[in-house]
Amino acid sequence: MTYRELLRRRDIALMLSVVNISRLASGLIPFGIIAYYTSENDYALAGAASAIFLIVTAISAPAKGRFITRWSPRSVVMPMVLAYGALCGASTLVAQAGAPTLVPLAMIAAGSLIVPPVGALVRSSWNRLAPGGDESRTLHALDSVTEELTFAVAPVLTSVIWVTWGAAWTVTTGAASAIIGTALILAAGLRRSSGVRSIFADRALVLAPAAGRPWFTRLASGLRIYSSRRTAGLLAPMFGLGVAMGGLSLVLPDWSQRHVGQAAFSGILLGVISLSGTVVGALAGRLPTRVLSDVRQYQLACGLTGLAMILFAAADDVVVAVIASVILGAGMTPMFIASFVIVGQVIPVHSHTEVNAALGSGFNLGNGCATLSVGVLIAALPGSMTLAVAALIVVAACGMSLLLPSTRRSKLDQIPIADPR
Repeated sequence: MTYRELLRRRDIALMLSVVNISRLASGLIPFGIIAYYTSENDYALAGAASAIFLIVTAISAPAKGRFITRWSPRSVVMPMVLAYGALCGASTLVAQAGAPTLVPLAMIAAGSLIVPPVGALVRSSWNRLAPGGDESRTLHALDSVTEELTFAVAPVLTSVIWVTWGAAWTVTTGAASAIIGTALILAAGLRRSSGVRSIFADRALVLAPAAGRPWFTRLASGLRIYSSRRTAGLLAPMFGLGVAMGGLSLVLPDWSQRHVGQAAFSGILLGVISLSGTVVGALAGRLPTRVLSDVRQYQLACGLTGLAMILFAAADDVVVAVIASVILGAGMTPMFIASFVIVGQVIPVHSHTEVNAALGSGFNLGNGCATLSVGVLIAALPGSMTLAVAALIVVAACGMSLLLPSTRRSKLDQIPIADPR
């Protein structure tokens, strides 16, 4: 199955063409929040507001994935995204008007709490449109590569809006893209001829709480899927990848200043990571599963991520740093691709959206935790020591991928997916 063949299928081409409009918001809003507060010379508030957005979104995403599956996306997604867009879009405008600091922060937190995990919902539809084998890997790779390009565009678009209209309007533009993109996604998914109409229109009654059972019993039942070794093997490495990217975003400017004499060189290293991820992700999507199973691809990508962080911690020249950047990119995008494919293999169908959202949450939570803690560590420790601490965490988290089944794809398909344990 080639990328061109996939794009000839109307369901896939239509959904892929609109999902990245919504994804622009995931870059524009956090970048815009930072841009606004840094333009006001309030760097501490910029970090706090960005961390609030990332962490609240990350913690709440799995529960929201379960919620929209339980009540059907058609019923609840648009009200959620409208409220999210209104709260986040107005937060910087309210701050610009002179409101007390806690007001825009509360608006950002509330918006983050209710934003629907639309990307996870779309990935659940990929599992239906390409249920297995090479076709599934290729489709998830195509989706991940286009998403990576979206996040490459978002910072540039943020800068353009910042210069032309003002930083506060970046968040408002992001909110508008979230609303428009989500409306188009629902329209595409709810078409009468859509192959994924049931995902967008139906309620998952299997997730309904059993009447008469205590609330704590219902909660434990709902969280049971996270006690699975398979789920831990998927989610823990994503947390580690988030720690890697969050830690590097803070440490690399300092490293670049010391070793190159220019902090801005860190942007080149981060760009190399994204470029490597895009190229290797596109190649990985065309690799037949008979050559490398999805689980092995995930474990190999986890190993590359850990190796890259070790190299970054030891790097004392530009050549090693560039090699580490290439290796990290080569691990990052294939990790995302393989993880979303594996969800379709080992997670019950009614929990696909929830666990897909949890994968993104694991990354964002690791990123947010690293952003908060690395800033403190780097003030007390040399940059290389800070990276060494981050590398240990990343290696330990990525090592959890070994909890996934070690069988090849042919045997993995035989695992009953009705039981998350």
